[in-house]
Amino acid sequence: MIMRSRTQPNFSTLRSRSIAPVHALISPRVVAVTDTVLNGIDKHLAAPNPEQGGALLRPVSSTLITRFLWDCEAETSGVSYVPSEHLVREVEDTETLLDMTLTGVVHSHPAGMNRLSGPDLDVTRHLLQQNRHLGTVTMPIVTQTRDEDNVESHETSLTNGRITWFFARLDSSDRLIISKPTAVRVLPVESVAQAVVAATGWRSQTAQDLVVAGHSVVGLQFIAHDLDTTVWVLLSSDFPIAAPLIAVDDGDGMTPTKLAALAHPDSDTAIAALIASLEQLRTTVTKTPLQEVDQ
Repeated sequence: MIMRSRTQPNFSTLRSRSIAPVHALISPRVVAVTDTVLNGIDKHLAAPNPEQGGALLRPVSSTLITRFLWDCEAETSGVSYVPSEHLVREVEDTETLLDMTLTGVVHSHPAGMNRLSGPDLDVTRHLLQQNRHLGTVTMPIVTQTRDEDNVESHETSLTNGRITWFFARLDSSDRLIISKPTAVRVLPVESVAQAVVAATGWRSQTAQDLVVAGHSVVGLQFIAHDLDTTVWVLLSSDFPIAAPLIAVDDGDGMTPTKLAALAHPDSDTAIAALIASLEQLRTTVTKTPLQEVDQ
């Protein structure tokens, strides 16, 4: 990624909204991201030739990266990516309309260059200087590397390549500090939605970032035509270790119920247990909240 003078669109002049920074309060060690974001990055950045790019955003109350904005109007070549003014405006609009905040910039490099270049570091420093309230930003690099046997703890394998994740911050002397996360945790939003639709035939709506009882969750809404109601599956960033919440619209609102028995360290096992619970719901519940399964 390269940046030109101030007369050119660039992230060094982008000002994110001043909010209480989650990353500044909690020193980041782990990247938390949805599979929806990863799938978007794979399609728009890993599959095409480099360089391509876009922005990463999170809800203001969470460290979970839930939105990827592809820079479809960027100036690109095989060795450079210049963010567009369109993306800058889209980031600002998304922050305002959806109560989100910029958390980083992602772009692709030629194969084998899974690190931030010199110009990337300069841009990152300027971005942080202009947005000191962010505290820490995430600056991943996408390459068309498919060797799944050598994926490190700070990397994520994609269908068409790999993401290498980096954190960046300024120290008290304004020196740029780059670090690698110890792990990358993926929230399987699309996987859960697809599994529920396949098992129930319900219609899935667009996932939403919600706050329930003071906690940030990703809400999956399903139109359950056979129950003549709406069913919500609420996932925290710690799913599947943390149990999901399920809520049924009874006409007077919804009371989320925590199904503690569905918590499991293996994602596939947790999703299978969730499907079994929803299948039970289809035969035993009509417009009434699901009963607590386990405390």
